[in-house]
Amino acid sequence: GHEMTSIGLLLGVSAAKLGTMDMSITRLLSIHIPALLPPTSTELDVPHSVQVAAVVGIGLVHNAEVLLAEI
Repeated sequence: GHEMTSIGLLLGVSAAKLGTMDMSITRLLSIHIPALLPPTSTELDVPHSVQVAAVVGIGLVHNAEVLLAEI
C-alpha cells in the first residue's frame, strides 16, 4: 500500500544521493521523523516503518561509507 510506496521512495532517493550530504534530501527525510521536528509542528501520523526508512535514508545520504564498512 501507500506505506510501502513511501518507504521505497525514501530509500530510492537516498540511495541515489549516497554520501552526497544533500541538504534538500535531508530536509525531505527529516519531515518523516517526528523526533526531528520542532514541538510546534503539526504532529504527522507517520507510520513507524516509514520513520525507520527515513532514518536509514539520512544515514545513506550522510555517512554511507561508515554504514557500508559495517556490512
